[in-house]
Amino acid sequence: MHPKQLTPGKKGSKLAAFLIAVMCLMLLAVIPATAQTKEVMEPTMSEEDEVAPTEEGPTPQEQTVQEAEKLILSFDADPELDWFRANMKNAEGVLIIPEYYAAGLIASVGGGNGVLLVQDRNTGEWSQPAFYSAGALGVGATVGAQTSEIVVMLMSEKAIEAFQQTKFDLGGAGNVTLGPMGGVAAEDTSGELVVYGRSKGLYLSLNLAGVTIATHDDYNEAYYGKAATPKQIMANEVTNAYSSDLQWAVQTVGKKIRRCTFCRP
Repeated sequence: MHPKQLTPGKKGSKLAAFLIAVMCLMLLAVIPATAQTKEVMEPTMSEEDEVAPTEEGPTPQEQTVQEAEKLILSFDADPELDWFRANMKNAEGVLIIPEYYAAGLIASVGGGNGVLLVQDRNTGEWSQPAFYSAGALGVGATVGAQTSEIVVMLMSEKAIEAFQQTKFDLGGAGNVTLGPMGGVAAEDTSGELVVYGRSKGLYLSLNLAGVTIATHDDYNEAYYGKAATPKQIMANEVTNAYSSDLQWAVQTVGKKIRRCTFCRP
């Protein structure tokens, strides 16, 4: 007898099954290698590897400069501060503390950061800001906690020289006057230091006992990129273009000048 001969249909089916089996074996060999390659080429990103946002917010020094600009502009717009507007052009310098925090029940403590600018009498222009910190530790009780905005007008060269020292006792200064309110005439005050304090929109009779103003060397160095004394900063021996809006704001107090929209780069 002759062996059974496969019909063409059966022969084709077996060949197809054989080819499918070979392809399956090839896929089983390739898939692990592909997965391994993908794992090498596309590593998973951990939280530490995540890309930080490209736009950073202002530094603490820039934030202080921004807040000082807002405060001086709000003083300029306040209808109660006629004397302030009329006499900024006569001031030798101005210390701006956007936030001064005071608290205590038996003993009071306080603190805040600010900037001091001085005026060039020849040009009328204002200097770069020198950073200062204000602190207090005294026996005068403060009920609860309070945040104030403080502006100190320096009306003499002697006052400027005092602030150029490492520390200055604001409460112990001999000739300090609280800033006049309303339509008080310019000749009604003669203090070397004229102090305005405001909290929640209300002007305060500030207790300056124990308040010490000190140069903020760390802030000055961070802002200008190198160590600089207040005297060097006030002489514009170091500069930072970020100060331009604050300088403009101080220079134009009491003047009807249109705001420079593109001052700060």
